[in-house]
This record gives sequence, structure tokens and C-alpha cells, in this order.
Amino acid sequence: MSLIKLAGKKSRGVVLSFDEENRKLEWKNFFGNAAAEAPIPECNGTFFLDTDAGRFDGDKFKAEKTGDSRFLLSAGPFEVRVDYEVDDVTGIISIKPYVKNTDKQDHVIYSCMSRIPVYGNDFEIYGQYTAWCAENQGEWMKLASGNIELTNSAGSSTVSCTPFACLRSRNTGKAVAFHVLPIGDWVIRFRRIAGHRTGYTVIEAGLSDAGLRLGIAAETELEMPEILMYSFDGDLKNCGEAIQRYILPRYPRRHIPDPVFNTWFYNYDVLDAEVLKKQVPVAKKLGIKTFVIDAGWFGTGVDWENQVGCWQENTTRAFHGNMKEFADYVRENGMDFGLWMEPQRAGRETDVYKNHPDWFMDEDAVIYDLTKPEVREYIVNELSRLVQTYDLKWMKLDYNTDMYRDLTGTNYYYYYIAERELYREFQERNPQVSFEGCAGGGARTDIANVFNLYHGHFVSDTVHPLEILRSRQNVAMRMTPAYMGSWIVAQEVKFPVNTYTDHDIDKRTKVITCGDAWWEQTVDYNLDFVMACNLLGEYGFSADLAAFSEKNQEIIRKANLYGIEHKELLETSIAHLLTEPKLMNDITGWTLIQLESEKLGESLVFAFRLTDDAESYYAFPKGIDTGRKYSVEFYDGTSAEMSGEDIVNYGIRIDCAKRYSAMIIDIKAI
Repeated sequence: MSLIKLAGKKSRGVVLSFDEENRKLEWKNFFGNAAAEAPIPECNGTFFLDTDAGRFDGDKFKAEKTGDSRFLLSAGPFEVRVDYEVDDVTGIISIKPYVKNTDKQDHVIYSCMSRIPVYGNDFEIYGQYTAWCAENQGEWMKLASGNIELTNSAGSSTVSCTPFACLRSRNTGKAVAFHVLPIGDWVIRFRRIAGHRTGYTVIEAGLSDAGLRLGIAAETELEMPEILMYSFDGDLKNCGEAIQRYILPRYPRRHIPDPVFNTWFYNYDVLDAEVLKKQVPVAKKLGIKTFVIDAGWFGTGVDWENQVGCWQENTTRAFHGNMKEFADYVRENGMDFGLWMEPQRAGRETDVYKNHPDWFMDEDAVIYDLTKPEVREYIVNELSRLVQTYDLKWMKLDYNTDMYRDLTGTNYYYYYIAERELYREFQERNPQVSFEGCAGGGARTDIANVFNLYHGHFVSDTVHPLEILRSRQNVAMRMTPAYMGSWIVAQEVKFPVNTYTDHDIDKRTKVITCGDAWWEQTVDYNLDFVMACNLLGEYGFSADLAAFSEKNQEIIRKANLYGIEHKELLETSIAHLLTEPKLMNDITGWTLIQLESEKLGESLVFAFRLTDDAESYYAFPKGIDTGRKYSVEFYDGTSAEMSGEDIVNYGIRIDCAKRYSAMIIDIKAI
């Protein structure tokens, strides 16, 4: 018997046991937890496969070692090739399974899971709930009995749950994080199982097996979802740093875009060229680099949601067929031009649906069958035609439908593979275009989707500044938040109410911000606070910029220039949560987030005072070398020079005299 140690100290003793004589592969030590060697079938082995040819796990698989940490599991007409890769920098272990049908005939897979059984039942589970305008909201749950199953719904990878979970021992406080990189619908399942005087906790993860009947052709191999896992001290503040360090070099981004103007929250689908023209020179003055027209520019009617799929410019409303001239006006003002597009569905009354019903999946929603090459070619041609016609440098690619059930029984496995091929073809043909992802907000913000298909992605459709802050804070547990997009939706209005210090009603104005996604609620925040919430990553504006006073325009311009000046830092940064992540409706305390670029030796610390009595707070940023000196520059223009030793021992004092105010600190090694 040989022991395969998958990593060093960072993995806390992750060990596989390989019995060469009996060709048996098992977990031995799992991040400091004793792996179970149970007689119960559902607790056995490293993989579970349920097919029309039988159920295979544990001793039913015969293992063969084919590399340092690569194994081939054979059972019945199937081979499962599993690569266990270890990242020495982060300690993250990757499990990459591939299932091959070695038979001369086709088969059907009902379940296909990576499995980890451990002894004990003292665990609790962290998972994140995600709904429209309520993304990335998580809490710990005690695994008291039965199952805790995290899975997505409606065919979108982060609807209901995000493909991320943590398992924490209540005895030791040590935790393990799991990330699934979806290929179709996914599941992470934790099961508490009783044996004879022994308790087991079994973790299974991979392609969702809810109603699965995945066809696998004879003598073909299918890639299954990759699983990433690593240990961390059980405090959620520490959960995201490893995965972000892992992501950065593997998914190098071209750039984080400069600030964008988008028409959606300004007047939604009511597009008036003359009204929009007033925004263009102001946007340019404020440092905005791209002007994007959102939904409402296309089709033949007023119901844009049902016109999706008809990508001809509307000649009776919006720009009345003259959008190209408007695009030229935008470029004359020194900005790039962009368009909204929803490429993967069509309205039932559109010509493309009527003329090609065979192009669409037999689903609860009208969705293109992307597995057909002619469909992908059509969509890529339509997208490319728009790029060429309007000289686009930006495309917002939305996804507003709930896919619901995949009636083919594949849980969108083949759809996801085809979708990646679609976007790869599109981007190869149009490398000059930045692609912004949106899925009714943040409904598809998983690692595989965001970093393979787009240059950035909406974190949420909510534009409530505090909700944006909370979403960015919580998404940092599973990906780099700088590549998450958000919107500044604010309006300066006359405010005919006396205050304690200002009784000049005729001259009084106030900046209000949208408190949801519809302007059905408004909230009142300091404009500097609003800008700081969005400067944490990719962001844009959707507001009547021309209505802002010179004073408030200068606040916006200053913030935009600050973001542009620090763009490389954002592009190369990981986020440290210096305060505990909280739910979206939690307005208490201070919130501190540090964006650190190890490449530049520089950090930005974002500090937000919410409803806290303390006017001052001490930040203790990470990555500080006690043997170096640092320049500490505050957003208000004050600065200091501090030793690393003083920063580590005493912290950096932050003063925010008012509630709901913010401060940004630039820390550079000298």
C-alpha cells in the first residue's frame, strides 16, 4: 500500500491511500479529518457512478496509478480518469474527472460524483443563497441529520445557490472550502450517515444528478465538472484569498474597463436620441470612456422582451433607424460605443423562431439549441454584424430567461459546452470588443462562466449602494470582486425641506440613489460613499449626469480619475476581507475591504462607516513587511509615511465623522 500526499503544509495532510495489490483507491487524510473506510457502500471510495449498466463505487472500481497523482478507475464498461492537481502557492487541490464509455454501444449516466467520506458528525455547512437582487447571501447551517444539498435551479449556475460551500468542524474550527466549476447544472451534497457505533459525513460534488439521464456515446469520453478545495481557518474572512490567488494567473484578464455610461437605469427601454445626446458631452467631461445603449433599440414593437431575437434596429421608436449616426456622435466626443444584446433566446413572435423552430430546445422557455453548429454560426454572425455595423467596442451580453428544466435529461451539460464554443468563436472574430456579462444581474457568476466567457460580470441588478457593497464583500469568498460590475444610479433633485443648518429652500438640492432595481425605492447616501462602493471593481453610470451640479460632477470626475489611475492595481489584486462578511440587510458596524496587488506592492483599503457610533477605526492591512517603509495616502489628500512595523502593531487610523461615509487609503511600499 502506498500513500499519495497531495500537498504540503497548506493542505493540512491531504493523503490518498492506494492499495496496489487490490487496486483500491481511498482517501486517508482529508485536511486534518480522518477519511472513512466504511463498509457502507454509499461511504466508499473516491467516485460514484450510476448508469444503465450498473452502480459503481468503492471496491467495484479497480484503480490503476497512471501518474504521480493521476488514477484510472475501471468498472463495467466505464473508465474514470481522475487528475488530482496541487497548486503549491495556494494549497488548492483540483479534482478533474473524465468518464469514458469503453463499450461498443451507447450508455446512459444517472449520477457521476466525486466523493469524499470522513468520520465524524461535528460539522456545519456554509452555503450562499442567491436570488434576483439578493445575491451571495450566506450563513452556517448545522449538519444535524440527513442531507444538506446545495444546487442551482432554473438552469443558471448561481440561481438559488452559488457553486461554493464550506465544511467546518465545530470541535477544531478548521474549515474546507469547495468550488464546483459547472458544466451544466451542479450539486454539492453533504450527507450524515450512521454506521454501527460509527458516524460518517460524506461529501459528493459534480454534475447535478436530479433527473439526470446523460447519454454517453460508445467509445467517447466526457469531461466532468472540476472540483477545487482547500483548507482555511474557519473565519469566513479568510475563505477567499486562496481561490483569488488561484484564479488570477489561470484566467488572465485583458483589462478592467474604464467607467461606462449605460442607458438602462436612466429611462429603461425608453430611448430618446435628443435626450441622450445631452448626456454624451457630460459623460466625456466626467472621464467616462464608453457609451452603451441598453435594451429597447431593436425589433418592431414596444415590448422589447418579446422582440429579443430580432436584432434589426427599430425604425418606429428609439433612434428611428438612425442609431449609427448617434454612435458617430458618441465617437466624435471621444468615447467608444456599445450595445446591449441577449444572444441565447428569442421571442415566440420573432421571425427567427417562426422560420427555424428546429433551432430551439424543447424547453419551458424559448432557448436556442447551441449544440447545433448552424445555430452557433447564426448567432456569431448576428453578433459580428452588429459589431461591424455600429463599430462596437463594447457588448453587454445579457441572459434574462429562467431556463427551468432541461427536458433532454442532460441538466444542460451539452448546452454549457456549446455555449463556451459560441463565445470563443465570437471573441476570436471580434478581439477589439469588451464583453460584459449579465444574467438578470448576477445569476451566472461562477468561476468557469465569468472568467472564460467575459471581461467582467454584473454582481447584481440591485443598484442600492450598500447592497452592492455587501454583494462585493460576499462574492470575494469565491472569486476576485474587481471583475464584478455594478452601477451608480443617482439623481440630483430639488429638495424643498429645511434642515437644521440650511434654510434656503429655493437653492437646496439632494442626491438620491435608487434603492432597488426599479426606482420604486430611493435611498439617501453621501455621493463619496456611493462612489467608493463602486470603485471596488468594474463600474458604470446610468443616470441623468447633465442634471448634476458642478460640485457633484467634480466629485464624480475625481472618483473616476482615481479608479482609472489605479486600474492596474484592480486588475492584479486579490481582496482581503478585513471585517467579517455580513448579509445584505445588515447596516451595522464598519466594513473594510483591502485590494492588494502583490505585483505592484500596493494596496487600496476601502473603509465604510455604517451605523456605528465610532468615528474612528484602525485598519490592519495584510501583506505588510515589517522591515519596510510605506507611503499612506488618504483619498481626502492627507498622507503619511509609516513603518511596516507600526502598521502591523498599531494599524492605520481612519476617521469618518459621519455615518454612511467612506475613506480609501492607498498604501505603497517605499
